[in-house]
Amino acid sequence: MLHTIGVILLTIAKIIGICLGIILALLLLIFLLLLFVPIRYKSSGVFHADDKRVHARISYLFPVVYADVEYLNGEIVYRVKIFGIPLIPKKAGKPKKVKKSKRQKKSKQSDLSQVRVKVKKPERTETKLAEPTEEIEQQEVGHDAKATAEEPTKTLSEKISAFVGKITGKIKSVFQKIKEKVQDILQKLKQIKEQIDDWVAFINKPETSVTLRMLKDESAKLVKYLIPVSGKGKIRFGFEDPSTTGMVLGVVSIFYGFFPRKLELQPEFQEKIFEGEWKFRGRIRLVYFVRMLIRLILKKEVRVTFQRLTAK
Repeated sequence: MLHTIGVILLTIAKIIGICLGIILALLLLIFLLLLFVPIRYKSSGVFHADDKRVHARISYLFPVVYADVEYLNGEIVYRVKIFGIPLIPKKAGKPKKVKKSKRQKKSKQSDLSQVRVKVKKPERTETKLAEPTEEIEQQEVGHDAKATAEEPTKTLSEKISAFVGKITGKIKSVFQKIKEKVQDILQKLKQIKEQIDDWVAFINKPETSVTLRMLKDESAKLVKYLIPVSGKGKIRFGFEDPSTTGMVLGVVSIFYGFFPRKLELQPEFQEKIFEGEWKFRGRIRLVYFVRMLIRLILKKEVRVTFQRLTAK
């Protein structure tokens, strides 16, 4: 009896272990797929005055998941599908129209014909202003006379001294405000100078210089990795201001060496225009970003710089 129970428990434990092993294997497989299976992208387009067509697609896991965006003469169409099932846009059923019976229509018409709105004209009310009596006028005059009699008479010297006192008080208040403003400005300038000195000292540290050099190298590698693998095209562009065209050309020239050699850029400095044809494709793997992050973490100088930066 005990032997049978032990065999049953051992069998259950084996089944649970096999299930856990299968789940772990599936999770590991999904993790490896996410890391090593590339995200593919491609785009093609024709952009002229009478013909404007642009198409872009991003796919993953051998078109199991993909998204399309298409621009056709002013209209944008986009769709996302997983295993062929459309997620965007979703088809919605048309709302059903409720038909009204003839009796309801007739009853509504009869009700509207019977309803009459009466508008009453507002009554005008005339208000008469009561004229002040002679007694009230006499009381006000007497009150003003008492007030003037009670006021003390000021000499000319007292008036001048009071006037000078007011002017000096205003001048003192103005100078006090100016002094406070100047002190605030000097305090802010002092704080800014201290912050600049801290950042200069932070940048001049050897660990920071090593970190900046490494980030520069990794950024150049990342740009080169994200550039399409293959492609060709011819783009003609120009702006109203020739200086803007020159600025855009200068910025694009920085990254022009990373692009495929079959891409031709033609700037126009005399007219505003954008037209051309292109076709390119590329791929991105998440494992590249994981490797870059591991390289940065393993570098001691990067860790020290990050700790100092977070402590600020």
